[in-house]
Amino acid sequence: GTFSVYPTPATGHVSVTLPSDAIGAYQITITDAVGNVVKTVTIHNILGATTTALDLSGISQGIYVVSVSGPSMYATVNQKLEIR
Repeated sequence: GTFSVYPTPATGHVSVTLPSDAIGAYQITITDAVGNVVKTVTIHNILGATTTALDLSGISQGIYVVSVSGPSMYATVNQKLEIR
């Protein structure tokens, strides 16, 4: 399954929506351009699509990568995020 990140560009917070087939524990990681982890959150998805709001306060403006890994994904899936 894939996931969505919105809004982008983001200010203050960003929402991450997992697909309805994503059941179990998922790790959401935000990394900067050089690979430093700036935020990590673990969520537990039970049934159906789940949307999680991530607080971006304290994270500088720039381009980041949002990664999601979990049991129904064969590999970590990445999406670009711009913070303003």
